[in-house]
Amino acid sequence: RIAMPRPHSLRKVLQQATAMGVKQIDLFACARVDPGYLTASAAKPAEIAEHLRLGLEQARDTVLPTVEVYPGKFHRWLAECWQTSVQGHVFFAHPGPGAVPCPCDVSGPVTLVIGPEGGFIPAEVERLRSLAQQIDLGPRILRVETAVIAALARLGTLG
Repeated sequence: RIAMPRPHSLRKVLQQATAMGVKQIDLFACARVDPGYLTASAAKPAEIAEHLRLGLEQARDTVLPTVEVYPGKFHRWLAECWQTSVQGHVFFAHPGPGAVPCPCDVSGPVTLVIGPEGGFIPAEVERLRSLAQQIDLGPRILRVETAVIAALARLGTLG
């Protein structure tokens, strides 16, 4: 699950997550997501499919991930989509108080939530804390596309 990033970043995230074996990508809005990102050309099905294909080619894979774009508000996304899409260990990456270092080589399915550029707002962090374990990816603030790769590599969720 990824807060909808800037269109240029979305293209990178789709390709890299696909190459790393992610099989489900949910894109959602939250307070720090520009509403225009949800309607940008990068979020259209044809362009999403193209970047997934490029990721599959890179990894020499043939199993296309499922991508869902949820345009509603953050709290509605949690209410309508959370329970049906969560599997296994559940983490959300956000630096700060309450975060534990990102675990390594987690066995079994993983649900990972990555926030937007600028991070989640405090109310979103509190809501996510009630649903998932907060993890920290280190002392540096990372761009979304870097955070996705770093977390996937560390969690050991490579397909």
